[in-house]
Amino acid sequence: MLAAIFISSASSAWAFPHLTFSASFSAGHDDQVLAEPERRGLIEAVAEDFGVATGRLSLRSRGFGNSDRFSLVGELSGTRYNSSSLGEDTGAKLLGSYRARLSDRVVFDGNAAWWQFRREALSDFNVNMNRLGARVAWAPSSPWLVSVATRQNWIEFPDRVFEPDTSGVGGDGEVTVNPIGLQSEQDSQFDLAFSVLRRLGASAYVMTELSHRWSNSNEEPFDFSGPVAQLRAGNRIATNTSFSAYVAYSKRNFDLPYVIDGAQSQLVLGDRDDKTWQFGFSVERSLNQRMKVFADGSWLDQTSSIETFEFDHARFSMGVSMDLWSVGEVRNRSMDTARPVRPTLAPVSVGKGIRFRLDAPAARVVSIVGDFNGWNPSRGEMRRRDTGGWETIISLSPGIWRYAFVVDGTWVRPPDAPRYESDGFGGENGILEIFQDEAGVPGVVTEGRWERPIEQAKAEEPSVGGQDRIDGP
Repeated sequence: MLAAIFISSASSAWAFPHLTFSASFSAGHDDQVLAEPERRGLIEAVAEDFGVATGRLSLRSRGFGNSDRFSLVGELSGTRYNSSSLGEDTGAKLLGSYRARLSDRVVFDGNAAWWQFRREALSDFNVNMNRLGARVAWAPSSPWLVSVATRQNWIEFPDRVFEPDTSGVGGDGEVTVNPIGLQSEQDSQFDLAFSVLRRLGASAYVMTELSHRWSNSNEEPFDFSGPVAQLRAGNRIATNTSFSAYVAYSKRNFDLPYVIDGAQSQLVLGDRDDKTWQFGFSVERSLNQRMKVFADGSWLDQTSSIETFEFDHARFSMGVSMDLWSVGEVRNRSMDTARPVRPTLAPVSVGKGIRFRLDAPAARVVSIVGDFNGWNPSRGEMRRRDTGGWETIISLSPGIWRYAFVVDGTWVRPPDAPRYESDGFGGENGILEIFQDEAGVPGVVTEGRWERPIEQAKAEEPSVGGQDRIDGP
């Protein structure tokens, strides 16, 4: 697969990966400083302010075929609390994913993850984790997406050391013990999930997911299983601002009873059943092509049949994220020169606006949709050229604009866009940034370079009228 990243299926062309390094800085407040609220429950409540710095390197490219996508993300982060007694957290992640489009309406996703977390003052929460996952998503119609997913986690808590109970009773009634030494706690968790997503326009959605988790541990009192239900919704509430929120409910039934009271050599056991409600939100605003500000928060409330494991937890943070440098995504390179040439279907500044083009010779109706026309295909019908291509010219004011194409009712990823982002439904939208010089002439930002209008393109412009031109706000 790695070899396929660098080879395009098109002859005499190379596919270059999109490589991005970003950094984010955030600060917030955590009223309990919990590392894993789903597992253990209560620790002593300590209200703390914190700061987090994260570096993220991502690589995205084509896979085996034109419809396949490959991504690899590495991340390092560190957290510092305002109390010297808590010290610092450090974390490292490596994420990989692969997407294959099995048909026009079915997509397969595979993913793998490695995660390591270390807490200086509370080493009991140190974690090593590996994950494998797979998902099949089906779009029965354009506004709906139905998914089935599985996840397998292997978790180790290296500083939770215990000596397993290996005692047994022989036929003569004698108790025997076979010591095997100390072990660290290790868990294996399997999730099966089913979700339905409903698209509400181009940028709004609502999703519900039902899943079940089975968790087995070598320290048997921590074996549990139970369902999880989640409702999530999101929307782009302005041109450069997106918002999402969720509510989740989970229940965990533990297989073995817990010791509630062991005083005076008399054990009192109780069954443990936990129920958890969690609420959260996230807001993100793009300031320009490479910088975003964000805020997120969550509140969790856990009740339990054993009072010791009841608690609530609140956390809020806000910060800024920056793409420090970016290379790629897919660009053609001439066989006899090292200088890149302009992608043939990239948006181009012309004398009367921005020209968009798409090759779809077999299509009956093609529209462009985006922030500039409310993502309404009826307001963005394009004109067919004699060559079988489609094009239109749109007058756009300076700013960041997102767009896609609709071909005979099917949403299509725009080829050769300057940048891309997920549309939240398994596809991608193009991102276009428009600048204006001192004379008021618009230009398109491509790979960080401002490009003046192409004067030579004026002679090639289609006549402007009817649906050939769309005026943005």
